[in-house]
Amino acid sequence: RSQLSRQAFGSVVEHGDEGVILADGSGVIVWANVAASRVLEAPSAQLIGRLGFDLCRPEHLSRAREEFARCLAHPGEPVLLSVDARGGEGEFRPVAAKLVNGLEDPDVRAVVVYVHDAPSTGATATPGAAVAEHEYQTLFENALVGLGVADMEGNLLAFNDAIREPGGYTR
Repeated sequence: RSQLSRQAFGSVVEHGDEGVILADGSGVIVWANVAASRVLEAPSAQLIGRLGFDLCRPEHLSRAREEFARCLAHPGEPVLLSVDARGGEGEFRPVAAKLVNGLEDPDVRAVVVYVHDAPSTGATATPGAAVAEHEYQTLFENALVGLGVADMEGNLLAFNDAIREPGGYTR
């Protein structure tokens, strides 16, 4: 597989349709892309530095903390979570999230959160300086939607499992 630059992975992740948040081990948001800002109805500048749990409806907070802890304790295993999250205007809206502790550095306690609008039940992002190349690659590979990077002739240079699996293709 071809090695792509941080810039190539970064561009796909930062401007893709997949809402992506990187939170540290305590749940503080350290980075959010454009799509996450759209889903949460808040510019990334309002999300970065904020405790992610503060966005949860109070009655969903306990479950969110439990699932976050479970995610940290089991690297690589996705944890699905649906909560009502507070948007930029202060109103709650249903959000579906997939949490993954997929960073390869054992000294980093962080969770990647993929967020989507959830079915209703009852700005421009500025990347944080701490987002390293392997983190972009992890975000790219674990996205819930199929992502690929092709050359000018249409040859796939990199792709994630979500683009491969529906057709039954192998790498």
